[in-house]
Amino acid sequence: MIRKAGLQFLIFMLFSLCGIGSAVAASNLKIMVNNSSVEYGVLLVSGRTMVPIKVFQSFNNTVIQWDAVAKKATITRDATIIELIAGKWMVSVNSKLVPLDAPVKIVEGRVTVPLRFIAEALGASVKVDAITKTVWIQESASAAIVKNFNSGDLVISRKAAMQMPVDESEPYQLTADDEALSVTYYFPKGKSDRYFVVYGDLVTYYEIYHNIKKVMWAADLDSSKEAVNKDITFLFGHPVQKEYGVKPVLSDGYAYFYDSIWGSQVLYGMVYTDGTSAESGQLNDWPDTRYYFIVAIPGETKL
Repeated sequence: MIRKAGLQFLIFMLFSLCGIGSAVAASNLKIMVNNSSVEYGVLLVSGRTMVPIKVFQSFNNTVIQWDAVAKKATITRDATIIELIAGKWMVSVNSKLVPLDAPVKIVEGRVTVPLRFIAEALGASVKVDAITKTVWIQESASAAIVKNFNSGDLVISRKAAMQMPVDESEPYQLTADDEALSVTYYFPKGKSDRYFVVYGDLVTYYEIYHNIKKVMWAADLDSSKEAVNKDITFLFGHPVQKEYGVKPVLSDGYAYFYDSIWGSQVLYGMVYTDGTSAESGQLNDWPDTRYYFIVAIPGETKL
């Protein structure tokens, strides 16, 4: 019965987001934009899910302007310029007119716009969770981040990878120890499109697809025990006591960057799944600035 109801809702939402179907009370929907809930102004008009235009202000490198006289809103992100006029059924995307299934409206002083149309025009992904009746909107990385990520320079590419927006539409239940004094990053040798982060006893594994990164696996480590198997646990020194997702296939070697949060020290080098490692260098009195401590490992090139 639950599965049938979920399927019915999924079919309805797919039609609603495409501009077909009957109206439904907005209170039945949960809208998440960049992992934050839209708490007000959600409407269904002519089968279209409408949201206040301001929800897109959370997108990086995005500017929204409102001309009260012309009743025109302009959204600019990178090279994309979207112009909308209240009451009109046409929208301009990079000077090209495109028809809408529902007009832009001003409701209780808020400019409301079609959710899917604007999200996709800005390069975001749209997903519908029929079980929780939730629509997830997740922005992709800005043009500048994408350019750096695609760089042949491994350092630049890895820094950009760490700046990628995170898709949290499938949240895991594991949490890190807020009192941990260090964090370590592990990138497969020559790679930047996936990496581990070890913070305290928590290991989080990210992969990047379509310029968005997602948690594919996470685990709580048992720091009271030493790892004995030459598998993924050997990389982190302790066995797994609880995990989420599917363990990734290990690479032969990993570039590591150990950041001592309180000691302002970074250690970096290579570590291998057979238990051996080779430190390449240290950075002392190094400020904790998230990803700026990523440096070149001697002899490593982007694959």
